[in-house]
Amino acid sequence: SWSGNTLTLGSDYANITTNCGFRLYMYNAEASGGTAGLQGPITITGTFELSGGTPTITVNPSTLTGFGYVQGSGPSSEKTFTISGSNLTANISINAPTDYEISTSSGGTYSSSLTLTQSGGSVSETTIYVRLKAGLSAGNYNNENITASSTGATSKTVTCSGTVYKPEPSNHCSNFAA
Repeated sequence: SWSGNTLTLGSDYANITTNCGFRLYMYNAEASGGTAGLQGPITITGTFELSGGTPTITVNPSTLTGFGYVQGSGPSSEKTFTISGSNLTANISINAPTDYEISTSSGGTYSSSLTLTQSGGSVSETTIYVRLKAGLSAGNYNNENITASSTGATSKTVTCSGTVYKPEPSNHCSNFAA
């Protein structure tokens, strides 16, 4: 008989990395005059806590430069970075700054945010495609951060810099007949 019908498991049951089972032995239950029995179902409850370490996001490289196009002809060509995660307890959310957009495939659908789904606490190395948005005014779009975050992990950033150039003035020569 356990006090309050509660069995407290010791440290032997911490950091288990394989399946775990429980057996109940009822000693002397089969003996003459022995008593043992269950007065209802047995429920064993517990909390799974990931013990693999701190949730971590890794990006490479952390800076992308050289985005550019002539005003009216955007978006820019793509540049890439890779991202992965370990010991995660939640998915990785990636958010692009106002003037940039991101995708998981070259030439694919671009958006301002992406979610990478973790499986077993991991996100395998994934390539993220980045470009400077079309329709921007001429000017510099420097030091804008893409942010990757996940619960419990230190957020990581990829800093983007690029330029939208003014179009070159055209030289039109006209011949006028007098």
